Amino acid sequence: MYQKIKFFIFSYFPTTFRILNLKKVYVKFFITGCFTLLLDLIFLFLLHDVLNQKLLPSTALAFFLSFLFNFFVHKFWTFRNNNLAYVHRQLFSYLFFSIFNLLLNVKLMHVFANIKEINYLFSQFLATVIIGIESFIIYNFFIFRKRN
Repeated sequence: MYQKIKFFIFSYFPTTFRILNLKKVYVKFFITGCFTLLLDLIFLFLLHDVLNQKLLPSTALAFFLSFLFNFFVHKFWTFRNNNLAYVHRQLFSYLFFSIFNLLLNVKLMHVFANIKEINYLFSQFLATVIIGIESFIIYNFFIFRKRN
């Protein structure tokens, strides 16, 4: 599927393809983030609206459920880090950083949804964008960096 999309862009938009190819890691991070955001919002909607769970615990559980998907896609696809020798250390670092992000996410949801009274789904979107930017920096330069 990825190859078909890549060929389509190359065939019909060669200039765009060259630009995207140079910034491949950013594009992959963005695509992975979009899928993770979609999963997170679906989980949040199901937990909060369908199952009538409270907002903040639903937010935390939805965030955690998207954790494993995000780790493995980032490790093996986004950052092309196929070395299994460091996977335990990376998973631990990623988990630690994800717990930090979870706390940040819940705090941002509290501020946006409860204090600012912004729609909870849009609040989650805003929180995800903020966390996504700081996460790219940490993942790229620390957790999934290439080791010599």
